[in-house]
Amino acid sequence: MKDFNTPRIIFLAITVAFAISTFKIYFPNKDEIKKVSAPQKKTKENESKRPRSFNFSDKQTPVKDKIESLKNLQNTKKTPKKFIQVIELKNEFLAIQYLKEVSPDYIYEQDLMTPLMLLIEANMKTAFTEVLDRVKNVDHQNKYGATALVLSSGGGDLSISKALLEKGANPNIKFNKRNFTLLMDASFEGNQELLELLIKFGAEINTQDKDGKSALHYAAKEGHQGLIPTLLSKGADKTQRDNKGMTAYDYAFKEGFLKIVEDLK
Repeated sequence: MKDFNTPRIIFLAITVAFAISTFKIYFPNKDEIKKVSAPQKKTKENESKRPRSFNFSDKQTPVKDKIESLKNLQNTKKTPKKFIQVIELKNEFLAIQYLKEVSPDYIYEQDLMTPLMLLIEANMKTAFTEVLDRVKNVDHQNKYGATALVLSSGGGDLSISKALLEKGANPNIKFNKRNFTLLMDASFEGNQELLELLIKFGAEINTQDKDGKSALHYAAKEGHQGLIPTLLSKGADKTQRDNKGMTAYDYAFKEGFLKIVEDLK
């Protein structure tokens, strides 16, 4: 009797387990639905690798010492090396005075930055406007491949980026080890305003990086649904595959961004 019942019990247990798993697939609970449909949090592995810029000193200067330093800088010969100190002391008026004698195209050995780039990093818009017409190479790249345009796009105010593009800055220059373009970066970050500005000034839509990904790939992979219609309307190729053979649709499907999946069908 025992030998006869044992197989039946095992068979019934397997049948019940299969029924439960099937029920979960077709009728997932709310928590499981949220896991699929909610945008995924960015991890250190997929964070945008924006190139590093100039290494300013983090040391806080006492007010008394700061005033003394500014006086010394004002009354001494104005050199590119001392211009760095002016930037670190965040004195835009003195920066403008220095740029009457220091070329905005001067290249520093450290990180291959220029005075123009330092102004952008320090967000000195008035000084930037004063010297922009004197800049000869607006597309100079620093040690990490970043141009003035790339550095200017990090903040929310795109007035400097627009001025550089109007000056003739190339929106398609590739930077960092992944051969990113600024359009890819805007797509990765979900920056609609920057995306539209770059497209207006001739950004190439279907350029691929080292991994074969395009701007559309990054917008879909990161769940930025608002960018998808803009990219498609400007000629983004939704059939384009990266080095892994994945399309933008494939990444949206994999990450569970169902609305983007619909847009890319």
